[in-house]
Amino acid sequence: MNVKKPALIIVGIAVLIGIAFWAWPAKKPPEPKKVSATFVATGAEGLLKYVIEQLKLDKQHGLDLTIQAVEPGEVARRTIAREVDVGALSPIELVQSQQAGRDIRAFAPLLTAIHGLLVKTNSKYRTIDDLKGKKIAVLPKATAGYQSMALELKILGIDLEKEFSLTFGGIPDTLSFLKAGEVDAAFLPDPVAAQLIVSGQYRELLNLADLWKEKYNIPYFFNARVAYADWIAANLDTAEHFAAMRIEASKQIKDHPEIVAKYAREVVGAKTEAEVNFIVERLSKALLFPAPFGTISR
Repeated sequence: MNVKKPALIIVGIAVLIGIAFWAWPAKKPPEPKKVSATFVATGAEGLLKYVIEQLKLDKQHGLDLTIQAVEPGEVARRTIAREVDVGALSPIELVQSQQAGRDIRAFAPLLTAIHGLLVKTNSKYRTIDDLKGKKIAVLPKATAGYQSMALELKILGIDLEKEFSLTFGGIPDTLSFLKAGEVDAAFLPDPVAAQLIVSGQYRELLNLADLWKEKYNIPYFFNARVAYADWIAANLDTAEHFAAMRIEASKQIKDHPEIVAKYAREVVGAKTEAEVNFIVERLSKALLFPAPFGTISR
């Protein structure tokens, strides 16, 4: 496989999302615009949902937002089925949608890579190469998480399906497999990974966000906020305000770590200050484009 082409696709999509924004915020409309969107209920996206709800950012940006809090595997299905106005897709899902004749466009940034490869602290494995041929737990193939992670690793020279024995499952299942010793390692997202590391019972062999940043010096484009092109054309103001709200949420997270700490305690269930602080550090890095960009160009 020529890994340069998918790498350029990812960088290109990220750049296109970036240049879709101007440097000034969208003007608040006189009446709130109704819009529905999927949010993964937990993790970094759950943090965005929490911040938007706590600070009522939708109202501040002239929106009447209805949130569908779902499991990761439901996001793409609801997006493609048009069960929401605004969804989220990975780079692969965006390309596949275009190939299938679905005109879905990315219009706002969302997450960078959020997964780490974890083993038990007393494990003999020290690098991902040590795990070749061994059992690794991962998210189901149909999820954006798995597809985006597999693509990132392939670009970095690691073929998940060929080099490892994979066990598929949702996040709770993956965690259970690792704890029970049914697998040798597991790819887990934050804040689950952060909690395990802080416990001292697990350690991280590699972090996908750090690995990509070291090689390419830009964040990995894990997924983006998307909508069908005809919806964007008919609701451009709403899309602008949604993008501005999303970026404002990132700014609040960057500028006010105390709200991330509150999320860690209230939603994640972090008990110690060490756990809270580590979750704050990890989740704050999971969001693409933490600086505000502005509005969608017309």
